[in-house]
Amino acid sequence: MGSGLTQSQVDENDRFLLETPDGQRIIRLDGLPFPWSLESTVYEERDRIDIPFDLRSGETREGVRLVVTDRVTRLTGTVHDQQGRAATDPAVVALPVNPALWQPRSRHVRLTYPDASGRYTMTGLPAGAYLVSAVSGIYEGDLYGAAVFQEIAAAGVEVAIETGESTTFDLTLTR
Repeated sequence: MGSGLTQSQVDENDRFLLETPDGQRIIRLDGLPFPWSLESTVYEERDRIDIPFDLRSGETREGVRLVVTDRVTRLTGTVHDQQGRAATDPAVVALPVNPALWQPRSRHVRLTYPDASGRYTMTGLPAGAYLVSAVSGIYEGDLYGAAVFQEIAAAGVEVAIETGESTTFDLTLTR
């Protein structure tokens, strides 16, 4: 588990201590075995999973509850060119419809590549509405700027993904 800068372990009493530098931090769980994923981060009766905590040295926050689920989403499909052949070169990118969630390292932003038959799979996206597109010449490290997110969104088609469900969405390259 970590805040992006530090790591922590959950003890035998399901408690954790996270010491981190001052600043805005989002708590994430890493290394959960499939199909488990973080569903919510509850503090003061509000889900703060995508809302940063403002942490200060010496400050203690108690009662942060991390909720995990084994009801993961799955988005699959095939990418074809205009002639119906499998396309393996472009990246498949899913961005949330809500631009407030277009952040580097966001759990709502996902990039993958199709296999040799053009099939792609994304698991563990939070439920919601996404813009899905096939984009050539883009890599995971490119998903940091507003201009890149806007370009991906402009080419995307809206797809709804539900908790615990598998959604199939095929893509056809237009250029």
